[in-house]
Amino acid sequence: MHSLPSLPRTLPLALPCLAVMVLAMVVLTPGTALAEHALPDVSGQREADAVRRLEALALDVRIVTVAGVTPGRVASQEPAAGSPVEAGDEVVLRVGVLMRILTHAPRVVGLTERRAVDGLAEAYDLAVAYVDGPAHLQGRVLAQDPVAGAEVPFRGAFTIRVVRNRIVVPALVGTRERVAVQRLEAAGFEVQLRRVRTSFANQGTVIGQSPRPGARLEAGATVELEIAGRAQVGGARPVRVPDVTQLSMNEAEDELLTHGLSPHVHLVAQRAGVAPWTVVSQEVSAGRQVPEGTHVGVDVAAPTGLTGRMRVPSLHGQDLDHARALLEHMQATITLVRAPSRRAPGTVLAQTPNAGTFMLPGTAFRLTVATKPGSGWAAPQVAVPNLGRMAPAQARVALLQAGFTPHLHRDLGPDQPLGRVFRQEPAAGARARQGSEVTYVIPLTASVPDLEKLTREQALNALQQAGLQGLAKRHGPQVFGGISEVYRQSQAAGHVIARGSLVSFRYRMVPAIRQLKRVPNVVGLTREAAKARLVDVGFKPRLVAASIGTGATQVISQSPVAGSMRPAGHQVTATFRHRTQVLPPYSAVPRVVGMTQAEAARRLEALGFVVRGARQSAVTLGITRVIAQNPIAGTNRPRGSVVTLTYRVTPPVGHTTVVPSLVGQRFDKALDALRRAGFSAEIVGIGTKVRSQSPSAGTRVATGSKVRIRLR
Repeated sequence: MHSLPSLPRTLPLALPCLAVMVLAMVVLTPGTALAEHALPDVSGQREADAVRRLEALALDVRIVTVAGVTPGRVASQEPAAGSPVEAGDEVVLRVGVLMRILTHAPRVVGLTERRAVDGLAEAYDLAVAYVDGPAHLQGRVLAQDPVAGAEVPFRGAFTIRVVRNRIVVPALVGTRERVAVQRLEAAGFEVQLRRVRTSFANQGTVIGQSPRPGARLEAGATVELEIAGRAQVGGARPVRVPDVTQLSMNEAEDELLTHGLSPHVHLVAQRAGVAPWTVVSQEVSAGRQVPEGTHVGVDVAAPTGLTGRMRVPSLHGQDLDHARALLEHMQATITLVRAPSRRAPGTVLAQTPNAGTFMLPGTAFRLTVATKPGSGWAAPQVAVPNLGRMAPAQARVALLQAGFTPHLHRDLGPDQPLGRVFRQEPAAGARARQGSEVTYVIPLTASVPDLEKLTREQALNALQQAGLQGLAKRHGPQVFGGISEVYRQSQAAGHVIARGSLVSFRYRMVPAIRQLKRVPNVVGLTREAAKARLVDVGFKPRLVAASIGTGATQVISQSPVAGSMRPAGHQVTATFRHRTQVLPPYSAVPRVVGMTQAEAARRLEALGFVVRGARQSAVTLGITRVIAQNPIAGTNRPRGSVVTLTYRVTPPVGHTTVVPSLVGQRFDKALDALRRAGFSAEIVGIGTKVRSQSPSAGTRVATGSKVRIRLR
């Protein structure tokens, strides 16, 4: 008998280790539901084959039909082949349209971009290009290809050119304040005023502006004007003092600077139960209205050894008399140095010690103050500071310290942190002359809607209306005949994020509540026979004429298709045609804006269109009238197509409602309050909070009226 070979001594120890490694591999290996795949290339394949192949990977497939390519074949896909995808991701396939239907291109020249896109997107493969053009056509269609009336296939290529001019900032230095504001508002700009006390110009005269004359900005951008006058009297804009208690020192300073106030920090002894560097009190009570630029003192709990110190404020860009009054209040001594500059004479250009440090009473300050430069003087070139991830107030201070003119702009910044700079021009490190303008950009905001319990399509529509992008991911098995239901979203409802950001949500398929029945095949039957068949099975029939004619009828299509499972009582649309046709199988959509809901539905249904609608008003009593239609009037569409109507309920004559108080509220909450009260909103400016409103709160006006709100 052969003896077994002896095992190495280390093997008994190696076996448990190997078992642990194998177990770890089993535990850490991701499940099939979370596995990523490389998206296969389905270009050129038949639509059914491509859909079957992608659905085998648990992907959601959306079909977009286009003309000019092989019918029924995939022309392109998005994402591109080879991209990593996981179960539930959406794949868009552009497939050649099976039936070639010729339409006449509608005329959209002169329409607003939104109206043109709404009217063309469903019928054509639409492309939008932006060009310069006449000022009176700003935001409107300048040209179209093909021209109006030309034959173009359904889902064929359609290009519109929209005027998007940048407006030139006029030269305003030397003009009166009222005239300058009128010129800027007439040009489409928002105006921000900053008063500088000076002796070399008449009070109420513009002595500086930012951006510089000749700069080209988009409509709605803010132009800042420096007005000669006293900083805290003679018409200074009143602002409401925010509540900064319980905030950290840095947060309180940012909040006060954002409201146009000057923070003044005192360090006091730490109190029981209060974290270090927390604001424990403020000199000016919250809610009180004070002139813009007012100093607001705050007491901050400081660690042991720092009690009695004061935080050095930022004096850059302030008038000398304004800065001197604050420093004398802080018991500081002042030394002045004059330097030539393009800024208004008497403006503080630099300071020592730097802002943000701590000082004791009696500290010596050295201020560099602007004087009128001599002939031939040129400002020195310095490096532009890096403003990335700074708060707007911090970015402004950094630019002023470097000698630049700050200009704040708000723009789309998907997935960027709120209230932080994510772009600047010129770039950080570039060299520019002191006094030149540096633009820093923070993201626009949007409120995340509540998506739970909505269907997948409803959730995507809700996100689009809120200005956000949506990403749907399915979880769990497919339920035959079921409906989708959202059960989780990546951002909580009501959370404010950057506009254009991506919000993902998960949905599952759940069984329909009502009993499911199989849709019968009614294609080929007469109109009367199809209606009787659908009623017998338990469905609600909707018969749509594809043409106008005489004689016997025949159903040529149905939706949903035969064999699909739908709840009892579900509407089934059967499109039929007459054997003897009088008109072609497509027609121009009539104009129904201004009609009542019933009148519009009767007119559209008489031409063979399917009508859908959505109410856009909080008023529930009155006459329902159409305020918009999609597609637009004149668009040639196949009979049986859907025409979506947006309507508003006009309140009865004499019905009034009290205007709610909106000042100080967040933008989205103010809009909700107006809708609940039955008003519409006219929005002026860019910002996150309401600065003023008209009519004022408490005024009783006609229900459905427009309330003008100005943002900051």
